[in-house]
Amino acid sequence: MISFLSYSKKKNEQNAFNVRTKDICCRITDEDMAFDMVYCYDELLKKLDCLSSYNISIVDLLNENGIVAAENVRKKNRNIYMVLIADSSISPTEYIKPTIMASFLLLRPITKEMFETTVENALREYLKNLLNSDSTKKLIVENKGERNVIPYSDITYLESRDKKIFVVAGKREYSFYDTLDKMEQQLGDDFIRCHRSFIVSRLSIKTILFSKNYILLDDESQIPISRTYKSRLKELK
Repeated sequence: MISFLSYSKKKNEQNAFNVRTKDICCRITDEDMAFDMVYCYDELLKKLDCLSSYNISIVDLLNENGIVAAENVRKKNRNIYMVLIADSSISPTEYIKPTIMASFLLLRPITKEMFETTVENALREYLKNLLNSDSTKKLIVENKGERNVIPYSDITYLESRDKKIFVVAGKREYSFYDTLDKMEQQLGDDFIRCHRSFIVSRLSIKTILFSKNYILLDDESQIPISRTYKSRLKELK
């Protein structure tokens, strides 16, 4: 379960945030999502004792006691990923400080594209950190006496060629003998098959271009999509 806490007095905007956040989560992860909306400072104070159960917060600094609210959120949960909402009326010196430690910033006026990009980045960072902390989510590659342990969060994609599996992790590439079918089962829902020769990390997908039949990854790699697996990818949209 991924839990969001959103603090803003703008109810219509909060409802829109909720819908867009659900869409982003469905595309990136199979984890369930909860999105709690708080509209006034007194409501937020009631949430503070259970704040450790939240993973990502959205705090509107223009709301009642906005700066203090952000400080309280950080004080109660040192690990939460915090997205701040501000505008030009608030000096950055008021919120760029150790007592808040914001992860991301949205400046009004907020467009749909701005919100989606920011929240998607926050979610990706949270999920990558979660993968890093999960000791079971590591790929062990043994080849010619060399043993490499690769966290799932480091893997961009896997390619089958020349009867071997090639794992691309950042600027490094590892190879070993196995089948992509077996790797698909082993890697689970954090990865998706898009071609008989490719599996990609869902966290590394930048955009899916169905009209051109390829996936653009964060590192600008272009991974082909085959007709067989296109329907799976469309479920992520």
